[in-house]
Amino acid sequence: MADTYEEYVPELGAIVAFPRDVSLEKKREFIQRTLASRNPATAAAPAPPPPSSTAEDILRNVGGFALGVPRGIIEGVAAVPEGIGGITGSELAKATGQAIRDNPLANLFAGEASTGRMAGELVGNLATFLAPGAVAKLAGLRAWRPRWRQSWAVPVVRPNRSAKPLRIVRPA
Repeated sequence: MADTYEEYVPELGAIVAFPRDVSLEKKREFIQRTLASRNPATAAAPAPPPPSSTAEDILRNVGGFALGVPRGIIEGVAAVPEGIGGITGSELAKATGQAIRDNPLANLFAGEASTGRMAGELVGNLATFLAPGAVAKLAGLRAWRPRWRQSWAVPVVRPNRSAKPLRIVRPA
């Protein structure tokens, strides 16, 4: 045993006796064989997938955006009864919001998470709240105001700097 030495191998978690004239390559092969015999799943590890091209990424994000917009609209519509239920404590309103989310139509728009899908959900959610106001504006409707506040702009009173100071006149 004089021609061997012991070395701790962290990958194996053990001290191994190696011959003194062993090369680094032979050590690596021994460690890999030992690990493969311990866990057969790691012995034939699949090769990593090839990197996707830029065109595939663009198509995946555009498709994700197209699926994300209706999904965001559904989430925005479902948030209204859930919010009302949270404020009032109504379990029926909360259940209504959950039913909207669990609708089979909502599951149609499920897909893999991507940047495009998240952006589509954002646009759809914002559209839920901005679309009614835009439709009303296009239809010519405007907010009701009392007759004394018919002006849309609030007048701003600015001091007249060129005016002379007031002179107080006492009646005789």
